[in-house]
Amino acid sequence: MKTVIKHKFEKKNYNVQFLRAIRFHADMLTKISNHIPEDSRVIDLGCGPGLLAERIINIAGSYEGYDISDGFIDQCQKMFSIQPHFSFDLADVNKIELDDNSCDALILVNMLHLTTIDPISVLNKAYNAIDDGGVVVVSGPKSQKSFDDSENLIIQHLKDDCLYDKFKDQLNLMKESNKKILNKNANYWSVEGMAELLSSVGFSKIKAMDNGLYNDYLYLIIAEK
Repeated sequence: MKTVIKHKFEKKNYNVQFLRAIRFHADMLTKISNHIPEDSRVIDLGCGPGLLAERIINIAGSYEGYDISDGFIDQCQKMFSIQPHFSFDLADVNKIELDDNSCDALILVNMLHLTTIDPISVLNKAYNAIDDGGVVVVSGPKSQKSFDDSENLIIQHLKDDCLYDKFKDQLNLMKESNKKILNKNANYWSVEGMAELLSSVGFSKIKAMDNGLYNDYLYLIIAEK
């Protein structure tokens, strides 16, 4: 039985169109969706505004999205209200309880690096929740400078797509947010380091590794139980 820990957060008007416009992020979501088995049971811890959910709406048999932001959850519940096999709830991923063997794919995208997360505990929960033969998907920044080092290329892509003027305020908000999140106390791994960690937790096979997302500052790894 899942225990959802409720939190009160300020509701914000998140600009999903801006997030969709970032080429790096779109590329990552495409890579992830290509590794989601058809008709699989998906659990997404840190689902954000539902950008992966919309990518796999015709792939997943069921989808459970959890996030600590009520702004994101409210937005997702509205976006996917006519999808009976998709659900979204507030949760603290450090405290959430997941049934054993309850999913075929568990997603941890840009979440384990956060200073509030206990990565070992979360990965152990993920391992227990995934059925035999299922996969875990993990991504995150490789250093404190990940966003700063890729910012110029993000700006250039937005300009190439004639979207910079439209989204420059959103980009500045993202930059300020990342200054707080990407600090010296955050958790950083290379793809090789995360592969070793996943192996130590019990994942038996690495299905895909990418150390070059976000202009070589973000890793992505898919491991099988």
